[in-house]
Amino acid sequence: MEGQKTSLDVPSGGLSRRVFVRAAGGLVVGAALSPWLACSADDAPGAAASAADGGQALEACRPFLTPVDGFFQQFGASTTVEGWQLPELDTDTHVLRIEGLVERPLEITVPELEADAARHVTVLNTMMCVLGFRDTAIWTGLPLRALLDDAGLDLAAARRVRFFGADGFENNLRVTDIYQNPQDIFEPLVAFHIYGQRLPRELGAPMRLLLADRYGFKNTKFLQRIEVTERDEETGQYQERGYPDSGVIEPVPTVENLRIREQLRAGPIELCGIALSGYAGIERVELALDAEPATPARLEPLEQHMERYPELAGVLQVEDMARFDWPPRGVWSLWRSEVVLSPGEHTLDVRVHDRAGGIGEHTTLRLTAEA
Repeated sequence: MEGQKTSLDVPSGGLSRRVFVRAAGGLVVGAALSPWLACSADDAPGAAASAADGGQALEACRPFLTPVDGFFQQFGASTTVEGWQLPELDTDTHVLRIEGLVERPLEITVPELEADAARHVTVLNTMMCVLGFRDTAIWTGLPLRALLDDAGLDLAAARRVRFFGADGFENNLRVTDIYQNPQDIFEPLVAFHIYGQRLPRELGAPMRLLLADRYGFKNTKFLQRIEVTERDEETGQYQERGYPDSGVIEPVPTVENLRIREQLRAGPIELCGIALSGYAGIERVELALDAEPATPARLEPLEQHMERYPELAGVLQVEDMARFDWPPRGVWSLWRSEVVLSPGEHTLDVRVHDRAGGIGEHTTLRLTAEA
């Protein structure tokens, strides 16, 4: 489903739909193998200088942060709930109920969550859909565990926490997924802001679940009710259709969004793209032209991103660098490189290595350079 426009003030930058392919080890985003028609250096650091020096600059790469009006929209209930409609809920008055095996059932509104500023957590997250879509943004929420503690969850008896969206979509997490969270990923959040502003309707307003290491269908939108239960049962429409209940994103190194001029001339060309590997951090990207040895691309550093997006300074993964490596697990990496083409046919191989020891398959571009 294509994104709908919103009026939020968010980071600028265009969004291009990707080419999606199946690869060994799971469903991943493949490189866009067809060259792009135009070339623009406006948003590509370094590209303008390359063009000024006589090199062939690449069409501007995707921005590191996806603007709200370009963020992918996928509604699990749209194909699983009869008569589904996109909910239109009042952000000021909508109530989230927490009930079940709790001592103090709670009713919570977004204004109450916003007022609890001392417990706000702001994170960087690349949302990944099992259908291949993925985008990156800055989200703010309250830890789900803190809200369950406020309600007095019965840790001795509880086995699962079930989530119900106002659109009829359901899902669940094991209690251990919430209370035994790995140290190097952010814990599950009840999110209510994106880029410091309230969520738009199309992204799950007034509040939604946000998980670091699970596919999008586990991130229930339009949260209306949370139920703590002693039943250790898988629940959810996607699970009924055969998707794994855990929804864990496995590391599969891959690249996407490779962009090059369609009409290439012999000489230097600059390339850029995005590397990701499920829920693993990127170690390096390597490029090999024809039979030459592979050389590493430049992963764009945090400092360069922060020059363009100063709001990254408030993100958990940036504030706690002792806990989180850069690039963080599960967040895509932008890379750049330059190759020099002689006249004729060429093959360019790109390969991603992740910090979990994974090595992606070669993504191959076939190029023809004119003299």
